[in-house]
Amino acid sequence: MRKFIISGAAGTGKTTLINALVQKNFTAIPEVSRQVITQEQELNSDGFPWLNIEKFTELVYQKSIVHLTNYKKAVFCDRSLIDNIAYLDHQGKAIPNNLQQFPFQEFYHKKVFFAMPWKAIYTTDNQRPEPFEYHLSLSRVLHSTYKKYGFELIEIPFGSVQSRLKFVVDNVCL
Repeated sequence: MRKFIISGAAGTGKTTLINALVQKNFTAIPEVSRQVITQEQELNSDGFPWLNIEKFTELVYQKSIVHLTNYKKAVFCDRSLIDNIAYLDHQGKAIPNNLQQFPFQEFYHKKVFFAMPWKAIYTTDNQRPEPFEYHLSLSRVLHSTYKKYGFELIEIPFGSVQSRLKFVVDNVCL
């Protein structure tokens, strides 16, 4: 089963929406990026998107492959490996071959739910230290990267968690 991706820059309500979908008995792959950042912080290492994007990307890739294998029946995915390509591109870094040649269409549905930057809900924290403007810029790169790889973007409207949940469920064809 191909997974529906919920993507967008940090702080757009993706994980809150994923959690609401899980409460409605949908299966989802959790966000790998935040797991990697937390792990790197605990190890006092440097695999962060704002410090060592290449290391961060490789760690996310490895963990994502494990998740794609372990969560075969998942319906939703909090981000995808396409996000890593956008992060690298946003920082002007080379895209590694494993990402360039990854069979995205085998794992991910062509419809991608895209959460736009939303200043009213954006906050920084230990895993998200960048200012809102950084994520606004990253959002544009994410949007164009998904398009470049042939995905159809469906923008999630701003609103309550329940209205966003209804929007996503209404636009999923299982």
